[in-house]
Amino acid sequence: MSTILPTAWEQLTLELINRTRADPGGEAARLLSTDNQGIAQALAYFDVDEALFTQQMEAFDPAAPLAWNPNLARSAETHTDLMIQYDRQSHNLPGEPLLGARIADAGYRYSSAAENIYAYVEDPLQAHGGFVIDWGQGPGGMQDPAGHRLTIMNAKFTEIGIAIAEVPEAGAAIGPYATTQHFGTRADDAPQLLGVVIADADGDAFYDIGEGLGGITVTATGASGTFSTTSWAAGGYQMALPSGRYEVTFTGPGLDGQVVRQVEMSGVNLDLDVLARQAQPVPGAPSGGNDRVMGTEGPDMLSLLAGNDLARGFGGDDRLTGGLGADTLDGGAGNDILIGGPGEGDLRDVIYGGAGNDRIDGGYGNDQLHGGAGADDIAGGFGADTVIGNEGADVLTGGAFGDMLVGGDGFDFLNGGFGSDRLNGGAGPDRFFHLGVADHGSDWIQDYAGAEGDRLVWGGGEAGAARFQVNYADTPNAGAAGTQEAFVIDKATGQVLWALVDSADETIRVQVGTDVFEIA
Repeated sequence: MSTILPTAWEQLTLELINRTRADPGGEAARLLSTDNQGIAQALAYFDVDEALFTQQMEAFDPAAPLAWNPNLARSAETHTDLMIQYDRQSHNLPGEPLLGARIADAGYRYSSAAENIYAYVEDPLQAHGGFVIDWGQGPGGMQDPAGHRLTIMNAKFTEIGIAIAEVPEAGAAIGPYATTQHFGTRADDAPQLLGVVIADADGDAFYDIGEGLGGITVTATGASGTFSTTSWAAGGYQMALPSGRYEVTFTGPGLDGQVVRQVEMSGVNLDLDVLARQAQPVPGAPSGGNDRVMGTEGPDMLSLLAGNDLARGFGGDDRLTGGLGADTLDGGAGNDILIGGPGEGDLRDVIYGGAGNDRIDGGYGNDQLHGGAGADDIAGGFGADTVIGNEGADVLTGGAFGDMLVGGDGFDFLNGGFGSDRLNGGAGPDRFFHLGVADHGSDWIQDYAGAEGDRLVWGGGEAGAARFQVNYADTPNAGAAGTQEAFVIDKATGQVLWALVDSADETIRVQVGTDVFEIA
């Protein structure tokens, strides 16, 4: 038995019903102000008391939206076909079982059910108005009780099937279209996330025939797992979800990127409609211009192209890679990998690791790199970089050219790399590394503090305390006037390895492998 999915007309009817359930007072105002000719004629013919109708609608509490059920649609289709066959509007036609049996025969095991029918349909909105206004020979020009309206607004119903068909016979007593709506509730039904994905050609942010986007992948991710479905040809979608918070992502044909929304399922159906114009670039697929590429709360891989781009990873262990241009990368929470420009043409990037133990490589360009909270491993790469560890035990490497390294709080390891660099360990016992070759240059340490446990780390092979010489001199503009700097020199080459600002009275220690020597 094939699954019956809604046509565009039936999808529109479902959207109108769910709009009414969500905002009954607003629907009254919309129906009374519409320019639909069929509704206007009925209001006049039955002399509908518009104030009374509005009062009755405003008295309803909002109700959760109805989900589509193919078995209810099958039973509705059977009844609509019989109304056309017998050319009459009736809830029971010759030889037809009662409603409960018909719905059960279609495979729907209901705990409650109801039926709306209308065999004189002109268009979707006119039919909807007929059911909701419920015009007729009663007080105020409306049926009493307004059974069709009461069924639509009945909060106990959770599902619906709709069947609309054209009356083919010229001169038939009914028509031009006939419709049946079957409402139901099952003991074992599950709350559904539902809605439509639309192109919204007329800009009214509501579904119209021809606007639905089929083939859209809808993925909901939450603590209960990941759930996925695909929108129908008419543009509607739905999927059962356990209670909880979800991030819902829409991708597919007709969307220039993706739409991401947050929802909270709480034991009832929930409506979430999406407009194509709400789509944003998909993470990892920027345009090559000045893009804003947003990740998710999960692990993302975002790769930028040319342009001055912004990429945010948010939560999860992300990998963000910059392109040519002045990019800003923000890893957010998680243990992220953040990489700046890929080539010599790259400009200055600004990279924030955020919380977590991050790995950051500035790449080319004169970059500014921030580790954030956590034990970060940060390399400046090619360029005159500013590398800031912030909180945590960080490893900072300048790379090529003259860099500025700031450890921040924690037990930090600072390696200026090639070029003469400026190093500031910050609070805590820090390590200042020198490779022991000429190209490493002479590094200036702004805050060497032997009392805090700071050490100089020699990487030039075996050596003892006798390898190093300490000279003192007051260097203009280096530190406090009148306080000498300590210059640690490699006696074998005469190279100044480290210049310790304002350190004339400091205890200076050099570590070679596991050995530590006090040289001043």
